[in-house]
Amino acid sequence: MRAFGADVGFVEFFSEDPAPKPGDLVISQKLITFPEGNATKMVDSDYETYSIGRNEVLDPPAIGENSAAFKLIGRDRNATEDHIHYVITFSQYDIYEMFVTVGPDPDYELLKDLAVKAAAKIP
Repeated sequence: MRAFGADVGFVEFFSEDPAPKPGDLVISQKLITFPEGNATKMVDSDYETYSIGRNEVLDPPAIGENSAAFKLIGRDRNATEDHIHYVITFSQYDIYEMFVTVGPDPDYELLKDLAVKAAAKIP
């Protein structure tokens, strides 16, 4: 992010439980502003970051000027089962947004719906 000149940003976490515990489903939203043209470059760089290993590149929702979506597959140390996270990123003007699910039974359709609603709020 620094390489693209990230200006200002924030991260927000959402959960059904106001004090989520390990194993609870949590959705995060990250919003960062960049100099003109660099938010789109940030989305492009997500392909290098998230398309490695067993991860899958998904068809992203048609939002913003550029968008990407991934299914991240991993396994915690000493765990016997994989865990899955979904990531959707998009850019619009100088804004880069990232949505991520963390926890059991991640819902890609919910994440996509949130990203589409967020993109619609950018003037």
